[in-house]
Amino acid sequence: MNGYRFAMGSRPVVTLCGEATDFTTLITALDTSTPKRRLLRLGLLVAARLRLFPIIARRLSESESEEVEMLTAPMHRIATEQGRQLRALAVVWPGGDRIHRRYVTGVDAKGTMCLFTKVTLDPALDWYLLQNEMMLLDSLAERPISGVRTPRVFYAECVGCQGAVVMEAIPAKREHLDWAAVRELLPLRGPTGWRELEAGEVPWLDRGLDVEVSDSFRECVNHALSQGLMVGVVNGDVRPNNVVVSGGDTWLFDWEYAAFDAPANTDLVAALLNARTQRTDPDKAAEVLVDFIGDLPKAGVSVFDAAVSLLYLSTVAHPWALLLMKREWPPIADAC
Repeated sequence: MNGYRFAMGSRPVVTLCGEATDFTTLITALDTSTPKRRLLRLGLLVAARLRLFPIIARRLSESESEEVEMLTAPMHRIATEQGRQLRALAVVWPGGDRIHRRYVTGVDAKGTMCLFTKVTLDPALDWYLLQNEMMLLDSLAERPISGVRTPRVFYAECVGCQGAVVMEAIPAKREHLDWAAVRELLPLRGPTGWRELEAGEVPWLDRGLDVEVSDSFRECVNHALSQGLMVGVVNGDVRPNNVVVSGGDTWLFDWEYAAFDAPANTDLVAALLNARTQRTDPDKAAEVLVDFIGDLPKAGVSVFDAAVSLLYLSTVAHPWALLLMKREWPPIADAC
């Protein structure tokens, strides 16, 4: 296997495998969610065009080649079933709380980015999130959201210490929306519309109420639930990295936090929260909560709606939702 591994510091960041002529197309698909990754992609594109890989990176060892083969086996299987032959692969090692994840992008013989795989090497930790994404995407393939395209899922399986979901790749020619344009998409117009439920009819509510929260947060939630709850389909992790426009279509990716019965304002709340926390240290949760609550009136969301949306996000282990729910929230009298 022809392959090169690139690193930032001591940690691998991306491994490229295939023919050098395919690398330029492949690098275009790599995640650029952080300044370091954007810098890395620019450097890789220059290196690919000048054929500098042997100088700035090292070839894969035998054990690393075996690791890549294990990680990419599900994608090769699906490509074969589709009559494709993958000529280039990128395996990305994310950082932070996703150190156990691997993301794989595949390019076929025509130079088309065709398949994308999410792999978890700790299924006990988050295989349930990948299963949730598969279920939601399968349902949305049959009953799509108005004005939004979602990737098709081709394969999902957990075997031993590896769980993988193989899906349609992000289009190569694309543009990411900014925060303002993303918010214009919300709330999503799901196939079932919005419906009002009583607290006892919401299946995830008991799990949410079982999480450790502050007394003031619980008061906000109880007040919201006493007014009834509007629910519908939400993505749960709306941010510019997950929304692209290509060929006139708006694509929405990353449905791990999604549900068909989440609070109506969840995507707007998640977008406000993601905008505040994308590069924020968790120890600043108190400051984030103050700023986040200050953002709500401008977006037309009440403190109570925000609280119940965070409660839902806690059931899918959204890290910032879990942090903010433990902080002191405004008294109900002030919020009203």
